[in-house]
Amino acid sequence: MGVMTKHIEKDKRTGRLSYRRVFPAELRPFLPSREVKRSLKAKTFSDPEAQRRFHEAQAEYERLERLARLKAENKAPALTEADIPFFAKTHAHRLQACLVDTHFDENDTRRGWLAASAWRYAPLAFMDAIGATLAGREEAWSNAERLREALPSLRNHWARLVADGDRQGVIEAEGSTAEDLLTEYGLTYDAQSEEFFRLCRALLARDMASAAKLALLLDNGTEISVEEKPERLEKAEPTSIEAKRPVSLSMDALAAELLAQKVDPISRTTRQIWQTGLRLWREVHGDKGWREITRADASRWLDLVAKRPAKLDRAHSKIPLPKLVSLYDGRDVPRLTGKTLQQHMGVLSAIWNKARRRGLVERDDNPFWGHAVKVKKRGGGNALTKDELQAVFSLPVFTKGERPTRGRGEAAYWIPLLALCTGARPGEIAQLICEDFWQDNEGRWMMRYTDEGDHPVIGPRRLKTSEHGSGQRAFPVPQPLLDLGLAEYIGWLQQESELALFPKLTQTTKGLYDGWARWWGEYVRTHGVIAEGKRQLRELRHNFPTVARASRVSSEALAYLMGHKATGMTGSYGDLAPLGLEIDKIRDFGVDFAQVRPWSHPR
Repeated sequence: MGVMTKHIEKDKRTGRLSYRRVFPAELRPFLPSREVKRSLKAKTFSDPEAQRRFHEAQAEYERLERLARLKAENKAPALTEADIPFFAKTHAHRLQACLVDTHFDENDTRRGWLAASAWRYAPLAFMDAIGATLAGREEAWSNAERLREALPSLRNHWARLVADGDRQGVIEAEGSTAEDLLTEYGLTYDAQSEEFFRLCRALLARDMASAAKLALLLDNGTEISVEEKPERLEKAEPTSIEAKRPVSLSMDALAAELLAQKVDPISRTTRQIWQTGLRLWREVHGDKGWREITRADASRWLDLVAKRPAKLDRAHSKIPLPKLVSLYDGRDVPRLTGKTLQQHMGVLSAIWNKARRRGLVERDDNPFWGHAVKVKKRGGGNALTKDELQAVFSLPVFTKGERPTRGRGEAAYWIPLLALCTGARPGEIAQLICEDFWQDNEGRWMMRYTDEGDHPVIGPRRLKTSEHGSGQRAFPVPQPLLDLGLAEYIGWLQQESELALFPKLTQTTKGLYDGWARWWGEYVRTHGVIAEGKRQLRELRHNFPTVARASRVSSEALAYLMGHKATGMTGSYGDLAPLGLEIDKIRDFGVDFAQVRPWSHPR
């Protein structure tokens, strides 16, 4: 093949050729992947198409290698405000040229409603939004009719993103297109920076203009005019000593680097918890780099967060923290608790420590560590009284079949019952799926709490003690749950092709359970069934060990049933599963279930 083709490989099974070239090890930290690999879609290099694909792949490798070397030497120019008009015009020119190049024919079913050539430069927002709008439409519709149907909805959606100043929505719509353009032209960027957001907003504005031109073409045949291709802006390479220092990334950029790495993956729940802490930090300190962040910065930030109201009016939810604190100054409203302050500061401290371990931060100190926060000990932690238990399970959701909207359907009925009868943590109950229930060889219903398998909403599941290798347990379903119709409920879910035990639960920044828990707390307080200071659902977990001990359940079995780590040397030996059978000893859960209406199919 010669020197030109030394980076060609042949698939042993199919005989097809591929271009494959690995980047030098010192450049890989600055690249999205360790190699460039592209199929040549041919079995011999004499095929002209194979040669064309080879040269394209070789050019891509050289471009990425050149950009990586610039980044490694801190010579790659960064995106600035002055670059945005150039990229916006370039994007508009390409997109409009592609739309013209489609030669749209409403009867050409082979080409589809946009020719393949348009996909190269059209942003995901432009294509996916049209495709989503067309979902479910009959295929018999002509291409023109389908586009006419899609465009108004698409343009209105984009207009709302711009009018609302929806930073995340704008970046989600255009971030991929912006990244491709910046990479193509060899510019570095911070995806959390104001410049990147403004670039995405400018690209979105050009999409709106292009969509308007397309609408005129479809409505009255007005031809699409293509914007003139702009001249490339040349940028001078940085030459100062300061420019050669390691980049001082912002907290947002550090978090983005950590989320992108695969060695120590960040769970989805942790990602969501990070978002709030990072947003509050950004609202006060913007994109300040790690080199400039001081302990005093962290302390002042914590003081501001402590003044943030615990609950906000909907109209105030997007107001930045400093302005929000000023707005509520002097008002007698509940503020964030000490525990919440600890969590927010802990988020930033954890990001800093992870970034330092990966070499992204070159400082020995952690400005977010060790700040004194007074945490008020909460009331509760005790089992509910018999009268309180009876009052809880006399609520309308149990006795009258009431299903408030915020109770998320049958979750309002089953979550408290499972908490009472299994002693599980509320978050563990919320992530149950139908496959966690089965009948053994003798026809007996069994259940489990596990971190194995995916939940259709949150993806990979976890238990609080997963990192310790404990928490997984299986045991017979308590008889009261079967008497109330749990098996019938699971059968109904399976008939409805549902995977989750509670399909109406939705994800929030604090997980799958948090939104439902807020409703439950308000619900029991409104009915006045639990004393002030007690946690409305977590306390049911404290009831379980009380009734278990009264029923002579062994301490070892109780620890297993509640998902605690086994103590002592013997706890690390043998199979713990037989301990689950001791749940059968519990005959009295402290509630007269005769008052609870058995579950029936929702109308």
